[in-house]
Amino acid sequence: MDTNIKGGILTVQYALPLIRKSKGRILNIISTAGLRGKVNESVYCASKFAMRGFTESLQKEWEHEPISITAVYMGGMNTPFWKNSDHVEDPSQLKGPEIVAEQIFNADDRRKEILIDR
Repeated sequence: MDTNIKGGILTVQYALPLIRKSKGRILNIISTAGLRGKVNESVYCASKFAMRGFTESLQKEWEHEPISITAVYMGGMNTPFWKNSDHVEDPSQLKGPEIVAEQIFNADDRRKEILIDR
């Protein structure tokens, strides 16, 4: 919860003056766990649903500002997240963060949502 919700909110709050000044944008990485519940991931999904609500609310609050925010939903990645889990049989079969980051970068056209490997 500290990482997925509090970390995301505090990062946006801290960066907001710079984003406003540069008329920039924010991409919140939410995960497909923010779209639907999953077995054995109730708390993780709750944190991602919270981030989804935060992002959607900011999109409405900032719709008349020269900044934008995008919700990014992607499937699992091969990261240490799975190290102590038996939920994913072989995490090495998942894409690495660098590949997912490139997909997000290539898909980013300022839309409100990006779906990667739904």
